[in-house]
Amino acid sequence: MPQEASEIVQHVLRAAERLHGLLAAHFSQFGLNEIRYEVLRAVDARSQEGCSQTELADHLDQSESSVSTLVDRMRKDGLLYRLRSKTDRRMKSLMLTEKGRQLFTSARERHDERMNELLQSVDPVHVSMLNMLLKLLSGELDKVVIPAADESAMPATLPMEPAAAQTDAA
Repeated sequence: MPQEASEIVQHVLRAAERLHGLLAAHFSQFGLNEIRYEVLRAVDARSQEGCSQTELADHLDQSESSVSTLVDRMRKDGLLYRLRSKTDRRMKSLMLTEKGRQLFTSARERHDERMNELLQSVDPVHVSMLNMLLKLLSGELDKVVIPAADESAMPATLPMEPAAAQTDAA
């Protein structure tokens, strides 16, 4: 089992690396990267009530300061805006601008098509099994406690903006 477990991890990592490359090329057609697409998706999913930066940071598994910088850049690009809460004036919700909504709609449609193309040659039963197994693996990995000494060595769930883009903070 230890050798098989190591082999499984290697296959998952290889597939993830390949998918990251494909997604980078795919999202670049829309002037996006994976993290920006994920922000648009998360904010769109809460389009009625908006999404707080704290909720977004939790969803992305990123620090609030990193998300704040990213949100500021996306606001500067005209993709997001902040809306003050009607019930608690201290709270602000993130909303998609019309430009952000149009970009997300176009990117999502093409993204869905592209993901279906990637998996079209795989038997639908195997796709369902893979989905179930990856959810199971992800759930089990969420239970793993990382020792504090090793946390700094762990990469972020999603890579943030490239370092060059971080210099244009608003």
